[in-house]
Amino acid sequence: MESAAPRTVTVEEDSKEYKKALLFIRSGDLEKAREILEEFCGQNPKSARAFNKLAYVYLEIGNLEAAEKVLDGLLSADRKDFYTHFLYGRLLMRRGEVANAVTHYTTALTINPKDIYTLNGVAEALLVQGDRKKAIRCLKKAIELAPSDTLTYHNLAQLYLDMGQIQEAHTIVLCGLARLTKDARLLYLKGRCLLGAKDSEGARALFEELSRDYPGQAWGRLGLGLLCVESGDINGAVREMLCAVSAEPKNLEANERLASAFSRLGERDKALAVMEKALALAPRDLRIQTLFARTLYDRRLILKAWLRIQGILSQDASYTPARLLKAVLYLDEDLPRKAEEEISLILVTHPQDKEARGLLAECRALQGAPGEAEEMARNGILELGPSRQFDLARALACRAKGDTKGYSALLESLADPDATDRVAYRVKKLAGL
Repeated sequence: MESAAPRTVTVEEDSKEYKKALLFIRSGDLEKAREILEEFCGQNPKSARAFNKLAYVYLEIGNLEAAEKVLDGLLSADRKDFYTHFLYGRLLMRRGEVANAVTHYTTALTINPKDIYTLNGVAEALLVQGDRKKAIRCLKKAIELAPSDTLTYHNLAQLYLDMGQIQEAHTIVLCGLARLTKDARLLYLKGRCLLGAKDSEGARALFEELSRDYPGQAWGRLGLGLLCVESGDINGAVREMLCAVSAEPKNLEANERLASAFSRLGERDKALAVMEKALALAPRDLRIQTLFARTLYDRRLILKAWLRIQGILSQDASYTPARLLKAVLYLDEDLPRKAEEEISLILVTHPQDKEARGLLAECRALQGAPGEAEEMARNGILELGPSRQFDLARALACRAKGDTKGYSALLESLADPDATDRVAYRVKKLAGL
């Protein structure tokens, strides 16, 4: 999810140095801004605005310890400052302390209930906690408060796309484009909606136009890469994603999708190198950390993946994507009971999670309950659609029942020399390859 700094009232300080620091921040030269602000704060120890701005700069350059020290100093002075609590919320989100982040964001909103950036921050925290409905309500409220701001349109449309609600995403994108006709990210999201609605030609035309009109941004090439993925041209996807990353090296989505494309080609070392860059861009982002752990797992660096997952869960014990990967690791180590403990907790709050449902069916088959496993797999396919994970569970259920013929047939159907997913790994292990 995108984030940004909230707008604040006009700065009280008339210092030329302070204003110079703000100019450096706007131009992206954060190190120069840091130097000026550190000196200014030393000379003006009662300037809360300057200290807040210094904390903001520390956060942006990734120095969380320095940011925390500044913010703690402001809070210890018992200042009921909106910006201080907002920044502390962002700091805690980057550390993965989601519940505490919500506390500070909520305090900020009691001081300034109409700040859309804080509402976006709360929505991000709610998403990490798995509460999509509340996150949507926060984002809709932010749009009502600031209908001409791009940030919330991006975040809400992206959320709907992640949920598979294409029409809802399209509606939000069109509302945004009615006010912000040339916003490249919104145009990309519109192309994503067209792609989700199976209008590949319309999506292609839009992505090609984006590539021509915004050559310095990743969105057009990224969209063309997605079209390649849809058509099964993974080599083409890699070429387009590489162009996207070249145009905009700090675009997280472009880096993530390039790593995914490399993984699908079996180029796991290249995928890992790309995800290392993505992690450097967002070292505290739980989603990026989990994707990095997944890439380590794909590379069969199991111990490193396990340690990474443990670190993520120490920050947020209920973070679903990390718990899913933890369950996968348990299963691969032939510990289905432990895996089931993790998956059962996930399904309490995410009953329609397709991966969790498939993994649970696999757990039941491995623990001698083939009838339950078959029923889970069958219901999962009916409700959520077919998946290789459900078929793997069915194969294991056949083996548990002594149905050698059925087991061999299903295992053979899952064997794919070009597949690089976890099921392919399991099939090879079961076949003794």
